[in-house]
Amino acid sequence: MTQAQQRLKKFKRDPTYASRRRNRQITDRALTLIATIERYRVIPTSLVVKLAGGDPRNTSDHLHHLYHKGLVNRFCFFGRTGRPGEFNYFLDNTDALELLVTRTHADPDTLDFAAVRRNRQKWTPLLDPATDEAHSLELSEAAPAAEDASEGQRLFLKHELMISRFHGMLELATRASGGQVKLTAWFQGPILHRYVEAPKIVLRSNDWHEQDGTEKIPHRPDALFTLQRRDNPEPLHFFYEADRKTTNTRRMIKKLRGHFHYIAKARRQQEDYGILRIRAVLTETLDTRWAEALRTAAQHPVVSGPKPSALFWFTASEFFTKRIPKPEGKRMRQVPYYLEHPDCIFRPLWFTPVDVAGAAPRSLLDS
Repeated sequence: MTQAQQRLKKFKRDPTYASRRRNRQITDRALTLIATIERYRVIPTSLVVKLAGGDPRNTSDHLHHLYHKGLVNRFCFFGRTGRPGEFNYFLDNTDALELLVTRTHADPDTLDFAAVRRNRQKWTPLLDPATDEAHSLELSEAAPAAEDASEGQRLFLKHELMISRFHGMLELATRASGGQVKLTAWFQGPILHRYVEAPKIVLRSNDWHEQDGTEKIPHRPDALFTLQRRDNPEPLHFFYEADRKTTNTRRMIKKLRGHFHYIAKARRQQEDYGILRIRAVLTETLDTRWAEALRTAAQHPVVSGPKPSALFWFTASEFFTKRIPKPEGKRMRQVPYYLEHPDCIFRPLWFTPVDVAGAAPRSLLDS
């Protein structure tokens, strides 16, 4: 690292950077990083490095350059000890998208300019108010936020990063499969927001009960994706939910009920997405205990009637995020399991409401 780079601040952009590094160009490598960040919306450094491949230090240098040039933005969470975690990158400058259009001939209709503008509006209040040149979100976890809005923003960002992690595992695992499995489609965000009509339910005596009439239930999965196995002509379509234990089982019952009526009753996926069959609705939550609580909640009669549905699959993030040692020179560094073994996403780690004690877990690649 050069002396000029060492003087750059981590949490604020250097206003002299453009003049000091005027000869540094935006390379094809940098454009690839911008495209990756746009595709993932919010993504941690470690995952960007894995997806981009090549030399990690070179990738980190490019990200640093793009940040100080104002083309990408970043934030980190501070842990309970006060130490900052890794940077998470996102776009809030449409100039980055314009570069993709002019330099890589990307179709502007496939780039979400509106979302990038919303990022600018959404996160500006969290930036250092002293200067427009400061663009780092310093989000502390040492204590609860002073205002509910700040706590809500942290929860939202962690939720988005959870979705990005799952997306990244799928992309890395399919790359490593040697063509045996392909990730042929991934959608997330407001493009998936729908409503479905179902018999009305009310909460009475701390439980859900059906009553006369109908109601519109929001159907807002966190993602919809498709896997294609080489040895199976039928594509596997999944809805995905990232659950961070911010809701209770009663609300989860209503959400799962929405999925069941959307998929099994109204078959709206055919009309909205041209998909004949949804293989499963996947719910990833933080730990195995809560995953089991959600699996049990999915057995409630208002979800799918008197018979539980195998449509719903549950697993825990801890299978993917447990820390393992990785040699780094003469040192050992602790890294999340999924970064070294992304194929874990295809292992049999999912349980359904119909599974009895001792039943074998399911895999995303099960036909």
